[in-house]
Amino acid sequence: MHECAHLNLNHEPVEAGQVANGLLMVGGYRPRQEAEADCLAGALLLPRVALLAIIQSGTPLRDAAQAYVTRNDMLPMRLNRTGRQFAGELSLCGMSARRRV
Repeated sequence: MHECAHLNLNHEPVEAGQVANGLLMVGGYRPRQEAEADCLAGALLLPRVALLAIIQSGTPLRDAAQAYVTRNDMLPMRLNRTGRQFAGELSLCGMSARRRV
């Protein structure tokens, strides 16, 4: 999903070239572009509704990451990036912001 995010964001790689079998190999992206791709990929893999369901159910983060087929560090990153927004949404839903690690 991360590499698809680069394409969706129209990022141009720092270097790219063709290998012997004709495939295109990308040499990397600028640090800001990597961060943007991480952010978009995380939002696509773990949208807000999924995060709210995980919090409401009290599912341990490692189990939730496995269920959503994401890296173990993606879920805490998404929760941290959306933390301020969640406080208001959780209270509107009558939920508390409890997390089990």
